[in-house]
Amino acid sequence: MEANFHNNVVHDDAIAGLAAGGEVEAQGEVQVGGHEPQPPPAQLQPLEGPPFRMDDPARMQLSNEERQWALSIKASIETNNEIDPVSDFACVHLAMIFQGDVEAAVESALHLQCFRQDYDIMDTLSDSRRALAKLIKLFPKFYMSYSFNKEDGNYYLVYDVTQFCIKKMTRTEMFTTFNAGAYFFKHAMTVDFALMRKGSVFIAECEGYSWTKHMDISMFQRVWLEVVWAYPVRYHAVKAYNTGVMFNVFWSTLKKLLPAKSVGKYEAGYQFEGRLDSIFMVPTVEAANQTLLHNLDLILQRRYDLEKSFSLSGDSAVDN
Repeated sequence: MEANFHNNVVHDDAIAGLAAGGEVEAQGEVQVGGHEPQPPPAQLQPLEGPPFRMDDPARMQLSNEERQWALSIKASIETNNEIDPVSDFACVHLAMIFQGDVEAAVESALHLQCFRQDYDIMDTLSDSRRALAKLIKLFPKFYMSYSFNKEDGNYYLVYDVTQFCIKKMTRTEMFTTFNAGAYFFKHAMTVDFALMRKGSVFIAECEGYSWTKHMDISMFQRVWLEVVWAYPVRYHAVKAYNTGVMFNVFWSTLKKLLPAKSVGKYEAGYQFEGRLDSIFMVPTVEAANQTLLHNLDLILQRRYDLEKSFSLSGDSAVDN
């Protein structure tokens, strides 16, 4: 497996389905095992009602440097005949990932455009609803929760790596369903500039994961890496729960692929007396899926509204 790093943002997901990457500096090494049995931290508890404080104006502020990066990227894209017009909002996302590397940002914009064309993605709220509903139907127990925590200001994605069996991705329509749905999941992970800058926290349930049962390298490269390369996002932290011995061994080698600034973001070996789905997939799987889709819809409504209204020429968006 190849890992490609740009400005300490990992564009490759860990093989077990644990997303990798990030740029906020962190110290220490990947933690493997040694964690006493414990319930998930408070921020993992399901939140009542709409858990989003997305109307905070501070979440849309840019530094002058970020704004200049985005303007440079926008100017370069406008002179590139291969790329369709890109919103100012999207230029900021590219700036957050690639910073001053305009060439890499433009290349990424072209990759994402080709990705949309390949999978017939209409970048609209109504299309997101269809795509995400099909994705959740295909993997009803994989994604458990995506929500905003008011206490620490982080977005949390909770998912079960054992419920994403790449070996079962045997039909073209399954690839299309996964990649189209994943595109809009990435949209939800870039809802505003604060989230683009900081990244989400990933919580993975790993009990029962088996390399021989769940993994196929060629399928992994075709299914998972395609959307990762096309739509890079930042990850704030990754915590793996209920990992077995073999998973911990794999995890201990993963740190060798990570940039030094990112290593401290990854922790494996957390134990919980029960699986995380006992907290999140309640009262039924169907009900939990509907809650997840509702939350994603709220996030994406906000994202499309912000993308439509934001302009790099607006002084109010700049934090001096």
